[in-house]
Amino acid sequence: MPHTTDKRIRKEVGRLLYLPETGPLQVTGNRPNLDPEDREQVAFQALLFECLMSNRRHPHRLEQPGKTAMASISGYLNSICHQPDHLEIHTNTACRVTSRLLPFHHEDHGLCGIPGLRPISLTRRRVRLWR
Repeated sequence: MPHTTDKRIRKEVGRLLYLPETGPLQVTGNRPNLDPEDREQVAFQALLFECLMSNRRHPHRLEQPGKTAMASISGYLNSICHQPDHLEIHTNTACRVTSRLLPFHHEDHGLCGIPGLRPISLTRRRVRLWR
């Protein structure tokens, strides 16, 4: 028989891992599946990782001209939480992170930032972005 605290622990762990509160939890063995199966979401996560791994010597092609590489924002990130329908970033300076990732068109350079990314909400410490 499961412990009476199992539900409480699962709820708290689920909140920290951004797992859905309703519906069946997808598991492999005894562990929850955290990786999305949506191909577009996986491609978006790969693009985000590629942007954050760029550097000044090898900037990402979507980098803004005259600014340092997108990887420079990684020092401000507390966590990146991927959701099926949005991306949530917890950071010390949400506006700085947002200004590097959101798309912007420079007349002499073209499109910078991640195409299709749009803000849902923005506070001092949290950015919610939709793709």
